[in-house]
Amino acid sequence: IMLGKTIEFNVYNYVNGIKQDDTFTIEVSGIPQEYFVLNIINGNNFTIENVKEYQINPLTIKCTNNKSGNKINKTIWLGGNW
Repeated sequence: IMLGKTIEFNVYNYVNGIKQDDTFTIEVSGIPQEYFVLNIINGNNFTIENVKEYQINPLTIKCTNNKSGNKINKTIWLGGNW
């Protein structure tokens, strides 16, 4: 995510290609809180705003399915202006 930008993310569970009503708990780690703003919109949608560049390591996003307990981990980098 580039500095000063906000990106919206969504997470859903699909079974046989059909989107389910499952919701997720979103947790982030790996970067000090002052470098980003996490906004949970609902159990499937959230935004992350990059307020300060951090290139030491990526932000880890953990999405836990509230119904099944399955977890998905993704990483993103908080970049600079370009």
